Amino acid sequence: MHTTALRDVADRCRGRLSKIAEEYAQEVRRLPGYAVATVTDDELSRTAREVLDLLMRMLAGDDVRGTLSAVSERVGRHRAQQGLALDSLLRAVRMDFRFLWEVLRDEADADEVLALSEEVATVWEAVEVHTSHIQAAYIDELVSMNRQLELERASLLRRLLVGETSDPTQLAHLASALGLPVLGRYRVLVAAPRFADAFRRWAKEHVAGADLHVIDGTQFLIVERSGPRTPPEARLQSAPAGLSPTIDGLAGLGVGWQIARRLADEVTEPQNAATLLTHWPMLVEEGLGEAWPIARRELTSRLDALSAGKRSAIVDTVRAYLSSGSIGDTASRLFVHRNTLLKRLQRFTELTGLDPTVPSDAALITLILARP
Repeated sequence: MHTTALRDVADRCRGRLSKIAEEYAQEVRRLPGYAVATVTDDELSRTAREVLDLLMRMLAGDDVRGTLSAVSERVGRHRAQQGLALDSLLRAVRMDFRFLWEVLRDEADADEVLALSEEVATVWEAVEVHTSHIQAAYIDELVSMNRQLELERASLLRRLLVGETSDPTQLAHLASALGLPVLGRYRVLVAAPRFADAFRRWAKEHVAGADLHVIDGTQFLIVERSGPRTPPEARLQSAPAGLSPTIDGLAGLGVGWQIARRLADEVTEPQNAATLLTHWPMLVEEGLGEAWPIARRELTSRLDALSAGKRSAIVDTVRAYLSSGSIGDTASRLFVHRNTLLKRLQRFTELTGLDPTVPSDAALITLILARP
């Protein structure tokens, strides 16, 4: 409506805009979130002066709606870039009407108060122009920033998986983006192509806060081996996916990815993962390459943790048994009781998951024990 009273009061307020803006900035600074925000006092005061001046000019009848909208959008985007929480920003914006109305009312003469009271809707409309544009711009910028972050993260992850980078700085950046430690221990699960939907359901049900990645149309998960939300081994084995051995550090994820991706093609049932133990002959035939040291360490880690004497006794027994396949002959050769030999073979199975008496396991054990 813009009555003469509103125009006059708004014009007079512009005459002491610096003081008004400073008071507003001080109130905003006390709001939750602003005390620790990266918005400086100088910037807060400068922005307050600019926005309040445009609001006062709009109330005085000037056609500055377009300019105000542009400024509001700029501020909204900048606050998102500065990391100010949306809730904190909206608290400040919602304060605008109350603050502006109190300033106008305090400025009005006694004979202007009644006429001014009829302009509440006009003041509200002016503030709403600012509010709607600043909020929309903030959300739009936040979406854009998140999209860029996802693209950047996907690019870094892709380079890591294909072996294009092991730079410590980039690894640290990727670790931060993924929320994972650089030196953590990980398993990689790559969705079986024929069970992609089942893999998504499995991840949602069994991996708390699952961060499902997609590279070249292939879905996969990176699971921290000893994290608080890590599913137990039996649950990992039930994923419709290729499951890598344990990988030490983010730098080794590329090898884990290669193993899991190849294994994913071998999954035939949606309740059973393909692992090194279940499909090692196929991997050996194709050439394990870099994957073999990781695979071997996965199988022998518990065995290697034993004292040298205990490990040697078990390994020597297994080697001797594999050379003959006879419990009796091996016991005689090692000068040990038959029960002692059986206990050592059983202990080897407990530590590695491989049974020397099973032909397919025996072949893999032979590869593992080929070098000390």
